[in-house]
Amino acid sequence: RGKLDKLEFDGSQVNVVDYKTGNYERAKKERKSFDSPNDKNPDGGDYWRQAVFYKLLIDNNTTNPNWKVLSSEFDFIEPNSKKEYIKEKINISEADLTTVKEQIKTTWQKIQNREFYNGCGKEDCKWCNFVKDYNLATSYTTDELVDYEFENPIELE
Repeated sequence: RGKLDKLEFDGSQVNVVDYKTGNYERAKKERKSFDSPNDKNPDGGDYWRQAVFYKLLIDNNTTNPNWKVLSSEFDFIEPNSKKEYIKEKINISEADLTTVKEQIKTTWQKIQNREFYNGCGKEDCKWCNFVKDYNLATSYTTDELVDYEFENPIELE
């Protein structure tokens, strides 16, 4: 479950607005977040995929079947280094829909096959071997588990 920040209507055509608190310049530079798939980023950017996913969700909504998403807009509520407020609009094509639908199918199949993690690539990494084999007993001794420190621990609330 989730809530959309804002829907802008022109008749039954919709622009989805998502407010972002993150740094626009970092999102644009480091993650190529708004790019559709290309040679350097074959999966497309994170925000691009999010925009296409919004379209899939809303266009397939049975409560309001006439709504059709044309675009999604990411509105950064913190100014950039030039003190400008940036909005990034993504127009969504049929090719975008096809790509994300295939990504969803592929991801679902990987989940079903329990293909969750590629690992760090080190052959002797006990954590990667545990995840790969799902075999705690052969990957760690009890003492090692007690003393193991994760690089990025997850804190539960």
